[in-house]
Amino acid sequence: MQPGDHVALLLPRSLDLLVSQLAVSKCGAAYVPLDVNAPAERLGFMLADSGAPVLLSHSERVLEAAVQRVDLDRLRFDRLAGHNPNLALSSEAVAYVMYTSGSTGAPKGVRVPHRAITRLVINNGYADFNPEDRVAFASNPAFDASTLEVWGPLLNGGRVVVVDHATLLDPHAFGSLLERTGVSLLFLTTSLFNQYVQLIPQAFKGLRMLLCGGERADATAFRRIQAELPHLRLVNGYGPTETTTFAVTHEPGELAADADSVPIGRPLSNTRVYVLDALGQPLPVGVVGELYIGVMAWPWATSTVRTCRRRSSSSTRFTSKPTAPLRRP
Repeated sequence: MQPGDHVALLLPRSLDLLVSQLAVSKCGAAYVPLDVNAPAERLGFMLADSGAPVLLSHSERVLEAAVQRVDLDRLRFDRLAGHNPNLALSSEAVAYVMYTSGSTGAPKGVRVPHRAITRLVINNGYADFNPEDRVAFASNPAFDASTLEVWGPLLNGGRVVVVDHATLLDPHAFGSLLERTGVSLLFLTTSLFNQYVQLIPQAFKGLRMLLCGGERADATAFRRIQAELPHLRLVNGYGPTETTTFAVTHEPGELAADADSVPIGRPLSNTRVYVLDALGQPLPVGVVGELYIGVMAWPWATSTVRTCRRRSSSSTRFTSKPTAPLRRP
């Protein structure tokens, strides 16, 4: 493995996954997190498309792929080198490659640089991570909210609390884990947030911050948790994969009884967001237009057929005006 290589990770949320991400980063390479529950065809596509020469996994996971495979449960660590690579990395170097859902076509790989991660979790203007934090790692590793959950605590001296899949989907087991481990900051997809606010609102009493995103926020769910836990900081976030988890966030005050939506808010620190008209011109406050977001990460393609299709698709989503580069959600 060489600096700049892509290394695929087919691992569930676990200590092995965290160590693998750190190890790949330490080698100057970029990790490619894959969903262990994704169909074999999709996994094969992403492996081929990313050009990853190495796959880290467990021996129990069967996947036919023309790459070098390393099963961590069979690895003899006592036979491996123990020296520190101590490689210099630019903030522009690719930290990881995340694939979009592919809901509007083939999944697209997005190359995310290190500076996009630091923008998300350091001096970001919405979440003050600190060394006392314990942040739940509860998102699918192939979903970019995991970037927040892993690097938020690790780059600020905090701790990561790994939540396995079965525990996450069991309301009472999940609530017990939050209390037992002292989780202070938690992200949930909007659908799971809505469900757990109804079922176990008091499970969040030990948190100092609860974030949600991925879908339109439910004002009713926000009002309920505000009534149950008025001390809790609630944050609604929005951002496509290319913007590294969040582009904008909003921490609402007490929502009006007749409010039927929660704003997505204002841009994070070091993030540019514009509302433009059909000609790409800025609009004044209160005028309806299209949202354009400054991005640090770009999709790409490798094979000739996919390159043509993706470039055509990307050209309708990305523009260099008024300042480069911008993305239309």
